[in-house]
Amino acid sequence: MTTTSTREYVDVTEAAKLMRAALRDAFPAVKFSVRCERYSMGQSIAVHWTDGPSPKQVELVGDQYQGGRFDGMVDLAYSVDHWLSPDGKRAILAHSPGTNGSHPPEYGERPGLDWRRVHFSVSSVHCSRTITNYETAIKAAELIIRRWYGMAPDEIRIGGAGWGEFVQDVASSMVHHRRDGETLEEVLERRQNRSDWP
Repeated sequence: MTTTSTREYVDVTEAAKLMRAALRDAFPAVKFSVRCERYSMGQSIAVHWTDGPSPKQVELVGDQYQGGRFDGMVDLAYSVDHWLSPDGKRAILAHSPGTNGSHPPEYGERPGLDWRRVHFSVSSVHCSRTITNYETAIKAAELIIRRWYGMAPDEIRIGGAGWGEFVQDVASSMVHHRRDGETLEEVLERRQNRSDWP
């Protein structure tokens, strides 16, 4: 960590350590692989795990340690600062300069005197999950979808192959976005209601 008069710079190795601790705290039953990646234009962290939480749940933890943002509307990368908790397990936005005409600047109040202002050198965080018994989970999801729509397991509705593709797409989406401890029925209900999806 390098300190300036206003903030500390946290390199990718230190950010990865902080992220590991935060992930262990958030999901104690899951083993995560957290790897640093360095390349000519920046640094990133790759997070991988098996089963357990959804990618979105892990991203919510991992993105706290990301100092880079990208605005696709204006094709511009920019940096943000965070407030880092004393134990390093939480980081909240301190300042984002925003981008011209797309994202306005943002400022976050310091939560306490012991929180430090930092800039993480990590430009991006990539999350990927392996799902055991993936094919079995897909088949179970397809049956749940057909039941939801009042169909027999082999029934083909008007539209033929198109309906089958719809069922497969929704089943795949359900399995990929399933949260830790969530049943497939709960995933489908959340998807249908668009409540907090994905």
